[in-house]
Amino acid sequence: LDQIKNAKKSKLTDLYTKMKASAAAEAMANMDLNIAALILYSLTPKVASAIFNKIEPGKAAEITMRLEQGPPFKKKAKKATN
Repeated sequence: LDQIKNAKKSKLTDLYTKMKASAAAEAMANMDLNIAALILYSLTPKVASAIFNKIEPGKAAEITMRLEQGPPFKKKAKKATN
């Protein structure tokens, strides 16, 4: 199971490494930000920064907060209000 997960991650890393930064940023703008964070985390800093430069600033900030927490990337639970 871990081998399958690693193979999928490797393929995604290869795919996003070969994409144009603008196309990768557009795709990430339309996906779950936790998945975007996971993909960016697996890329080299050079590739990730090129993509980050093309992502809308608000989404880039949200992804940055997830990256700062490190994997696994999950939304923080909202506090319940009574």
